[in-house]
Amino acid sequence: MATGDAGDAGNAGDAGESEAFGNVDDDGPVVRAVSFQPIESRHDAHERANIDLLLDVKLPVTVELGRTEVPVKDILEFGPGSVIELSKEANEPVDLFVNGVLVARGEVVVSDDRFGIRLTSLISPEERIMSLGGAA
Repeated sequence: MATGDAGDAGNAGDAGESEAFGNVDDDGPVVRAVSFQPIESRHDAHERANIDLLLDVKLPVTVELGRTEVPVKDILEFGPGSVIELSKEANEPVDLFVNGVLVARGEVVVSDDRFGIRLTSLISPEERIMSLGGAA
């Protein structure tokens, strides 16, 4: 009799599985396709409105020709006509920083009696992250 009771308990467990999975036949659980309702696009319009709020915000843009370190003794000797040699060569691209973050490189141009920069390459997100690490 104990053997029969164990068999009945096993059948009860199978019945519980059937209820959990839905209809179960001899071949296993029945699989049904799931249909989802379309995602509403109102969030997209709301996000676009948030971005539009930022379009008029001004950020500092800096172009760096190069850098150098000079001892205080030499700085005290600076005067009109002094030449300070920078770390970059004349043919190297200059760096463009937006809000202190390197975003592009380019070449110096003159436009309407003002200096400008013609962008030659944008910095990849990976390079941007590396430049942030180097600045810290």
